[in-house]
Amino acid sequence: MVKKLLFLGILLLLSHCQNWGRYNRIELTPRTVMSEDVFVEGKSCRYFFNPFYPDLYDAVTDALSKAPGKKAIKNPEIIDIHYMFSPINRCTIVKGYATSED
Repeated sequence: MVKKLLFLGILLLLSHCQNWGRYNRIELTPRTVMSEDVFVEGKSCRYFFNPFYPDLYDAVTDALSKAPGKKAIKNPEIIDIHYMFSPINRCTIVKGYATSED
């Protein structure tokens, strides 16, 4: 009985984690938006623990896929959504301006 409670406790703790993906540094300083920059939005969601964590890298990749030829996102807004009373559904959303600059 104790092992089952411990397992459920660990599972609940892990369900509230966030995976930052391949990023070890994120540049959040405001940058000037140019006329060729395109506003994009991408998301990574978890449904029924698949994938186990929402992934920031997947959200950024999803946003950049909507603007072919762009390499980075200026002025990113990162939103982590928890749905109340539902540890099953969770999303990470990235909004910003896709740019060709690094």
